[in-house]
Amino acid sequence: MGTVASVVALNAQRSCRGSVQGTVRLTCLMTRVLPMIALCLLSACGGGRGEVCDNSVDDDGDGLADCRDQDCFAVCGEQCGNAVDDDGDGLVDCADEDCDTTCGGGGGVEDCSNDVDDDGDFVIDCADDDCDAVCDADADGWITTALGGPDCDDTDPNVHPDADEVPYNGVDEDCDPATSDSDVDGDGFAFDVDCDDDSAASYPGAPETCGDGVVNDCDATGEPPREVCFTTRSLSTADAVMLGVSADDLAGYAVAPAGDVNFDGFADLVIGSYGDGPEETGAAYLVLGPVTGPIDLSTAQIKWTGESEEDWAGFSVAPGGDLTGNGLPDILISARYDDTTADNAGAVYVARVDAAGTVELSEAAAKIRAEDRGDSAGFSLDGLGDINGDGQDDLIIGALLNSNSGSQAGAAYVLLGPTTGNVELSLADYRLYGESPRDAAGCAVGAAGDLNGDGARDLLIGACQSDHAGEDSGTAYQFSTHVLGDRLLAAADGAMTGESNHDQLGSAVAGGGDVNGDGLDDVLIGAPFNDAEGDDAGAAYLALGPATTGMNQPDARLVGEEIGDRAGTSLAVVGDVDGDGYDDVVVGAPGSDEAGTDAGAAYLLFGPLAGPIDLANADARLLGAAAFDNAGQSVAAAGDVNGDLFLDVLVGAPFHDGVDGLAPSGGAAYLLTFGL
Repeated sequence: MGTVASVVALNAQRSCRGSVQGTVRLTCLMTRVLPMIALCLLSACGGGRGEVCDNSVDDDGDGLADCRDQDCFAVCGEQCGNAVDDDGDGLVDCADEDCDTTCGGGGGVEDCSNDVDDDGDFVIDCADDDCDAVCDADADGWITTALGGPDCDDTDPNVHPDADEVPYNGVDEDCDPATSDSDVDGDGFAFDVDCDDDSAASYPGAPETCGDGVVNDCDATGEPPREVCFTTRSLSTADAVMLGVSADDLAGYAVAPAGDVNFDGFADLVIGSYGDGPEETGAAYLVLGPVTGPIDLSTAQIKWTGESEEDWAGFSVAPGGDLTGNGLPDILISARYDDTTADNAGAVYVARVDAAGTVELSEAAAKIRAEDRGDSAGFSLDGLGDINGDGQDDLIIGALLNSNSGSQAGAAYVLLGPTTGNVELSLADYRLYGESPRDAAGCAVGAAGDLNGDGARDLLIGACQSDHAGEDSGTAYQFSTHVLGDRLLAAADGAMTGESNHDQLGSAVAGGGDVNGDGLDDVLIGAPFNDAEGDDAGAAYLALGPATTGMNQPDARLVGEEIGDRAGTSLAVVGDVDGDGYDDVVVGAPGSDEAGTDAGAAYLLFGPLAGPIDLANADARLLGAAAFDNAGQSVAAAGDVNGDLFLDVLVGAPFHDGVDGLAPSGGAAYLLTFGL
């Protein structure tokens, strides 16, 4: 028991000596010893000192200081708010019944701002429902800033961080001082001077944003001239865009004017979509003008669908004129892998426009079938107008893999109208065959207009793998005289050859316009793999009429901007777009990276044109809306789609991501009217 305890016991024995033996003496010892032992424990047994309960010292040497020592429990009690078990009963603060009065078990009230669970329900301050009236007085679900919340006005339920800012009322509804109350569009101009405070593109002195339908300069006194829209611009600013419906539809791989099929005064359009349908059955769409904004092709006036899987219907499309003789314009639609004749022989349909909704091409007015297996008839096609003067419109079809004059020498066929029912290309009125094996004659065909002034319509035929000037240098042929039966392309009235190996001149051909105003039509020939400005930068050549003498001496060479642009992949003579009396041209470059990798581009150049021209200096550079769109894979003269008496331009981007950007490679076709 230690020294002090021994002394206590000895003193107790001495004081009880006089007591009798037995029970009486034991009682004496108990009454004398116990108080002395208690005194020892409280004051002397721990090193000679008792525990002092408020000095942070272990006074009695038992390893516990102050209120942690059970000697002090009666003195300390539970403190109710310091997160310490003050009375050592294993219960802390409001969990201890000693704190009932303070915490609420005995009537306590949550303070709502002291970070203490005052009412003992284990929920603190504004998280406690008891504090709703204090923390969220306007009951809008947001805590007031006075108690650490984000609600800048707890008296108004319409003011909180999720509220919509109401402009021009002087109230900060969304509790964000950065949200302007007087400049909603953030263009730096307050509503009292901004003519359209919902559009950041409109303000005093703003440059014109073409394609949005409004005058953007609030200080302007009228519409700006059309010339301001002839500039470098994204196709995302086009006046209308027709969008593929499903992934891999490839809408816009082919585009063409349709003429005014419903005679309402507005030009109409045809969009090819060879990837449409199960297993690339393919389709083509008729879109009636006028059109503006984004258009889902599922809403088109007519959707013509291919007959069989992997037909690739819609690979090429063109206006046919009145091929059936019923007084209505017809549309030419190819299916280059149709198997009716034999595997991948190909076919072309003459589709009527007096229909609506989805129409299978099996119901077409005519189906024109290839000669043989693998011909790829319909790889190219065009309406020719009336080339023989009989009052009936005619057409031309290319079959670049036909082997009648040599393996894959290619062929082009002219059929004189009217054209109805089932037609065999072996019975075509003119059959024009490639000069040598692998020439790929018919990779492009087209109407050339009147190139020599004789009043008759002429033909253009590309043989893009002809070797006249080197391997795959390419050749384009012009025919002004028409002879029934079979001929080799060597009999052409004029020809243009590529400059170097692999130029593939003749991959695209276009004519039917007078670019220099001399009264004769001119021709445009593409060589997309020409390397003059870098590998595969591409080029296009303009030959002025009479083409019989000038075909191989082009008057202008339009060269791609950068390596890989493939300028000249597509071409169109688009009429007089700028209204200066000269016809203009468009050159497609689907490999252009100006707006992103393979975003593509199309270039508009105003006539007259002469000499070498870098497409970087085109009058309008129309850049793909997004990377990998391949804008410029196809281009076309659109006619006057919006009725403003000016001619419009159509640009295909087959790998654009379609409706709402949710159809990868759904494709798109952009219409540019070059107005507001």
